[in-house]
Amino acid sequence: MKKKVFILPLACIVLVSMACSVLGGAKATEEVVPEATQDVVLPTAIPTQVVVAPTEPAPVIEQPTQEIVVPTEIPTEIPTEAPTSPPEPQWETWVAAGDASKQYVEMSGGQMSFQLPSPETYAYADRVDAVYGDVMVEAEFETFKGGPNGIAVICRGSNRGWYELRITTVNSSDRPFAGSYELYRYDYSLKEQGKNPYYNLLKNMPRVNSVDIVNGYSYNTIGLICEGDQIRPFINGVEQFPNKQEVHDSVLTDGTVGVGAMSFGGGTVEINFNSFTVEPR
Repeated sequence: MKKKVFILPLACIVLVSMACSVLGGAKATEEVVPEATQDVVLPTAIPTQVVVAPTEPAPVIEQPTQEIVVPTEIPTEIPTEAPTSPPEPQWETWVAAGDASKQYVEMSGGQMSFQLPSPETYAYADRVDAVYGDVMVEAEFETFKGGPNGIAVICRGSNRGWYELRITTVNSSDRPFAGSYELYRYDYSLKEQGKNPYYNLLKNMPRVNSVDIVNGYSYNTIGLICEGDQIRPFINGVEQFPNKQEVHDSVLTDGTVGVGAMSFGGGTVEINFNSFTVEPR
């Protein structure tokens, strides 16, 4: 058989419940023990997603460009070193004739003095700090006192010899040669042979008179150029040409330069050299 299922309308159930309540259908004041509470888990809120709308790039504002001025560098003046003075000349003296154990040359205050107290003395001083080939040497001197003399400048001095210009400014009865000059090559090889080492470059003339020499106790300037094989004498700025000819000699090629003074039979001679210049050529 089929069972019948009765379905009461929901409204009837509600009405019956209300009637019981009004009529005191339940016992009053019965304490109702609450049922154990259960944790109620609230659903977590679904995070809302923030959608950031793309922003437009900010417009680029061009700043006015400023011209970069590079500061000009002020040139600094570098102080130049003070010019160095040339080294002091180094002189060496020697005696070609006379008493070689004595000192006949004194240097003081930039002046060189030859004091020859005895006759037949030939003293020299040359610069040993430099060697020259082609060169001009020039010296100013004063004939200070004494008898017949010789005053000389030399070039190309070495252990072979030297070239020499010699003038005379004072006469004597036995040597009346004031106002003349001589031109020599001193040759050590001739000396070793016992011969006169002063070889005469004037050939057949022992000496030459010159109006350019100031005689007596006065000042003169003498110079000598040694250039190639040419030997050129100068007296007070005037070049001398013996017999209107040039003088040539090729034996000596280089060496030192210097000055000299000679006394002859008359005895004492004093010569003061005030200046001495060298000019390479």
